[in-house]
Amino acid sequence: GPSQPSNRESNQEPDQPNKEPNQEVGPTNEDDEGFNNCDRMIFTKRFEAMDDRKKWLLKSGKFVEDVLYDLGMRCKFHNLVHSFIIDCEDRFVQSGFTNNELMEIREASDKQGEMQIDDELLNYISTFAKNSTEEIREALYALHPNLTRNYNPINDFKYEHIRTTVSDWVRLLEMKPNPLTMTNLPESWFRVNVWRTIDIAFSDIPFMFFVG
Repeated sequence: GPSQPSNRESNQEPDQPNKEPNQEVGPTNEDDEGFNNCDRMIFTKRFEAMDDRKKWLLKSGKFVEDVLYDLGMRCKFHNLVHSFIIDCEDRFVQSGFTNNELMEIREASDKQGEMQIDDELLNYISTFAKNSTEEIREALYALHPNLTRNYNPINDFKYEHIRTTVSDWVRLLEMKPNPLTMTNLPESWFRVNVWRTIDIAFSDIPFMFFVG
């Protein structure tokens, strides 16, 4: 069923905004140098390019994207709202919505259900279920009809993303010493070598850009 408001939310009136926590406490990670003026300009341009007809309109009359933008402009450090991502457990995000609005957002998320992966794509993924990186490399460079001359950037990007991701991880696994076993690597290393897998996953969506 839909998620219920936490205790800290239930102390507020359903139609009253939640109390805003202090956003000057500090960054979410030690590499965060703050959400500067340049970041704000880029964030604002992305927001102003949005079409109101494609925004999420709540029953209260608020656009979710408008609320996230207002929150983002008040942030002192980088936050998920700067990518227009809603984290309903973030007290700062909660401060922009009433409890009724948060409930509506959660209920909509619950109704989406799990995404289904087609059998052909699952079969391609299973070709990398090997016992060694040598065998995985052999599978990586095997010809595939969706990745050769008939490649379609719109329909076949998912195959390319899988192959690129597997290739990246094979490279990391084969490095000596293995960086994945180290504990003192900076967050910037993970952005370049690990989190890029997530960033690239959305490359086929028009006008969506990730800035690490």
